Amino acid sequence: MTSGQMVLGMQFSGGYGAAPGAWRLPGANLNSYTDTDQFVRYAQAAERGKIQLLFIADTPVLDVDLDHHAPHHMIDPLLILTVLARETERIGLVTTASTTFTEPYSLARQFKALDVISHGRAGWNAVTTSDPAAARTSARRYSRSWAATDWHTSRVISSQCDHDRPLFLGSRSLGETSAYGNCRT
Repeated sequence: MTSGQMVLGMQFSGGYGAAPGAWRLPGANLNSYTDTDQFVRYAQAAERGKIQLLFIADTPVLDVDLDHHAPHHMIDPLLILTVLARETERIGLVTTASTTFTEPYSLARQFKALDVISHGRAGWNAVTTSDPAAARTSARRYSRSWAATDWHTSRVISSQCDHDRPLFLGSRSLGETSAYGNCRT
């Protein structure tokens, strides 16, 4: 049974909106894609407007000609979301992260940090990076994706601490991930 309620999300882009030439408009902030204060203002306005989550798409390749176009993506989305986590209270914070180009442990560590800093408001759009320029560099992208999502969800987020035993997080519960993303428990 559904509640009949809609979840509203808002996508942040490079700071200029979706119009390709918006950066050329009079009064446009030419540093918009790096202006964290601007993103804080946008996020706070979205939260006041009852938006439930912010989404930042990302790709590990430069996908525009910077001679003629502004970047599609802002500076590092995890860092932007970490800033937003401290400046907002309820809104969800979601970004894309490539399992093709980031080691499973690094992804898990980064998203766990955002989850802790945001008090449980972090979300991850796990992708294998289908962009031809990025994808051709890794033939093992799907096995790495599995390993990264497995490591993130079952090992790090479900960490258990026990005050009664001298055990913070048993190393046997973590498993081992090879450099190629093959997870072994």
